[in-house]
Amino acid sequence: MIAGVSVAESQTWYDCCETPYARLAFSLHLRRKPLYYVLYLLVPCLVFSILTIITLTLQPGCSDRIGLGLFIYLFVCLIN
Repeated sequence: MIAGVSVAESQTWYDCCETPYARLAFSLHLRRKPLYYVLYLLVPCLVFSILTIITLTLQPGCSDRIGLGLFIYLFVCLIN
């Protein structure tokens, strides 16, 4: 989102030319929206980390562990 715009004008005279050279400098002040980063980067990473920890706490022979692991991989593919 654009928070503000400013313009500065200056003129420079050179020995070789009779007319001055004009220079305009534009400055844009931009503002980020932090909610975007929280929703699309932090929340999925936290969910992925919690699901991975839950998967590691299940018993090695449990069939739910395989299903949960596959769900996590599909979740990661969906995010990317």
